[in-house]
Amino acid sequence: MSLPKMPSPETLAGYSSQQVHASLMALGIDRLIQGLSPARTRFCGRAFTVAFMPCGTPDARVPPGQMDDYADDVPAGYVAVLDNRGRGDVSVLDAATVEKLRARGALGAIVDGACDPAAASASLPVLARGSQTQPGVKRVRVEAMNLPVVVSGLRIECDDIILGDAQGVVVIPRDYLKIVLNHLAGQKPKG
Repeated sequence: MSLPKMPSPETLAGYSSQQVHASLMALGIDRLIQGLSPARTRFCGRAFTVAFMPCGTPDARVPPGQMDDYADDVPAGYVAVLDNRGRGDVSVLDAATVEKLRARGALGAIVDGACDPAAASASLPVLARGSQTQPGVKRVRVEAMNLPVVVSGLRIECDDIILGDAQGVVVIPRDYLKIVLNHLAGQKPKG
C-alpha cells in the first residue's frame, strides 16, 4: 500500500501570500506570521523545523554541538524554520550557515529570534524578528529537528508549506494544501 502523494508547493506558484492568507481565513485558519522582516524575494517550500534551547552547565554527557548542526540535514526545496524562542540577545544564523543552506538547495530561512545582520543580506531570503552580531555559540544549542516549533506564537510542523513575499509570510498546514488550492482555483495569481 502506498501513501497518497502530497501536492507540491510549486502548485502555489504565482499566488501571493495575501491571496493564500485570504483563502486560509475563509477556511477559518489564521496562519500569517507576524513580526518578521519583509522578504526581498518570493520563496515557497516545505518547512524543516529546528528548535534551539539555552545551554546549561557544561555536561560531559551532553555534547555541546554547533549551532549549525542542522544545516547539513535541510533538504533541497525546504525552508529552514529556526525557533530560538524569540531571543534577540544571540544570533542563531550567520552568513556562513546561510551559504551552506543555499548550497544544499534550501529556499530560505525564518528565525524566531535574531540572526546576524550579514545573514540577512546573504544570497538566500532570511526573515527574522531582529538582528544581533553576538553568536549563540555556547549560549544556545539545537534541541530538536523536524518536530513542531513555534514562531511568533504560530505552531509550525515539519513539511508545512511556507510562502514568503514582500506582503508577508504565511504557513499552510501540510494537510490543508489541497483544500487551499481548491479554494484558490478560479483566482488569478498575483504573485
